[in-house]
Amino acid sequence: MMKKITLLIMLLTVSLGFAQSLPFDFESSQPFVGGDGATVSAIDDGGNQVLEIVGNGAQWDHAKVTFASVLDLSDSDNNTIKFKMKAPGAGATDVQEHLLKFESPSSGGDLEVTFTTTGSDWQDIEVDMDNGNTTPTSYGDMIIMIDWGGGPTSGTTATYLVDDISIGATTTGTDATLSDLTVDGSTITGFDSNTTTYTVEVANGTTVVPTVAATTNDDGATAVVTPAGSLPGDTTIEVTAANGTTKKTYTISFSFPITFPFDFEGSTQGWIGDGGPGVSNGSGSDVLEVTAGVSDWDNVQVTFTTPVDLSDDDNNTLRFTIQSTTAADNEIHQHGISFQDTSGGAAGSYEANFQTTGQEVANIELDFTSGLGTSAKLVIFTDVGDLGAIKATPNVAGTDTKGLSGTYIIDNITLGA
Repeated sequence: MMKKITLLIMLLTVSLGFAQSLPFDFESSQPFVGGDGATVSAIDDGGNQVLEIVGNGAQWDHAKVTFASVLDLSDSDNNTIKFKMKAPGAGATDVQEHLLKFESPSSGGDLEVTFTTTGSDWQDIEVDMDNGNTTPTSYGDMIIMIDWGGGPTSGTTATYLVDDISIGATTTGTDATLSDLTVDGSTITGFDSNTTTYTVEVANGTTVVPTVAATTNDDGATAVVTPAGSLPGDTTIEVTAANGTTKKTYTISFSFPITFPFDFEGSTQGWIGDGGPGVSNGSGSDVLEVTAGVSDWDNVQVTFTTPVDLSDDDNNTLRFTIQSTTAADNEIHQHGISFQDTSGGAAGSYEANFQTTGQEVANIELDFTSGLGTSAKLVIFTDVGDLGAIKATPNVAGTDTKGLSGTYIIDNITLGA
């Protein structure tokens, strides 16, 4: 009996000697187990014992440790998990997203925070658990998901090394702001580190996305630039602070100037429906297609980047084509043009009526009068009665079709002589 008691005491001593509690330096023990296909082991790395996690491409492959006693993360001043991590096989600029998760809570739900690594060098990671999805409490298990299922590198098969896992106060930087943001080598107009959205105009017809470069305020932070896929489009800059968890995203929206001419090649930028119409770029992405309802004043409209000048009587003729794709043969539809939000000339809107017949392509030419000013908005009414603020010729009116609906193709809108 005495031998059994002695053996039990020895087993307990060994067990307590390898108790699963922070910190973990892997020099004398390796308490983690692999999950969802990942394998774990302690290996030598330059004379140090570290944790090796070998993934298998599963969405949730991970390493897990169950603590001997629950880990209290409720102290906001001392609940930052710190460790070193590297991905030996990663490229110099490769960014991997991971997940640190705590399960078996004393109350509430599981706690999780994402973090990233870049390249293949050892990195100091600090994960502030106050940045998680729920208020921290105490937990029985800690999980490191290496390329987690909700992240952009989900499904990646990779090997990671982890060392020196501890808990304490945050020490590394949390600054995820930029000190400079340039487009084709010049600082963006109005740049401020706390402003995250910008709009930059590029010349009509531009096809090459401008080059964006970012400089972080903290040398330990990283900035990843994702260029717009095409123009118009958005380039995003995701900044990750030195702690690996604090992030900020800046967005630059590249757009063409909203002004004449409008050829709709690849974009209907700036045009919106009002009163019911749907607006699209057509099947060939080269026209303004308007699917109108039966509202009295349903229309499509555009607000110019800079108000257009209609004061030059020699250069204020509006031209465009319009075609109904739904009208019956010889069916007449009446439409209207209205330059609105005017200034500096004749008061009120500058308007004209025009008509289409059946599904014929109508070439519309409206010569506006002298004495006009500038206009900030152009409105095309799809089916109306007679507009009254007539400032152009010809003015074809007298047929009230505001109760009708239809689909119309509009193209090549110009203003000139």
